[in-house]
Amino acid sequence: MACKIVRIEGVRSSSRRTVVFLEDDADESVDAKAAFDDLDSKTKRDVLSRFEHWVDGGVHDDYHHGWNDEKYGSCYCFRWRRGTNRYRLYGFLVNPMAKTNPRHQVCVLAFYAQKNAQDTDKSILNELTLRKGSQVALSAINAEFPDGTNQVQRQGNGKKTLRKGESAQKLDRRKR
Repeated sequence: MACKIVRIEGVRSSSRRTVVFLEDDADESVDAKAAFDDLDSKTKRDVLSRFEHWVDGGVHDDYHHGWNDEKYGSCYCFRWRRGTNRYRLYGFLVNPMAKTNPRHQVCVLAFYAQKNAQDTDKSILNELTLRKGSQVALSAINAEFPDGTNQVQRQGNGKKTLRKGESAQKLDRRKR
């Protein structure tokens, strides 16, 4: 088992949003779940409430936010503070159920970081963008959120890919 999606105990899903962890046995840098599991109970409750806030459709940049930058538009983070230290769980947003629930958005959390600088470390965002497009991560997402299509696909390479059950002839028609 290389990569899998893990639901978060204590966080419900809505018809519109779900928060999950990505685990990758082949990559130790994917550490969001391990870091979350190591949190003390008070901090864990705070972070869980921020997950719930996002699932409910809430907007609060001090709790969670994305980026307006086109390159990092699918990146997302949940944040909290203890004393003067600031912490983040970084992930990416996907819409895996295009056929059965096209508006359902999933935040896949992959990385943990302590942040004490004003600006976000772009290397984390670059890694998230690569991770979102990796076939291993996409397979894990599709396995956890099946809907009869392979809607979550590798993006950004400029090549169209076949969806499950789609012929090359149909792909040619899509390009026109």
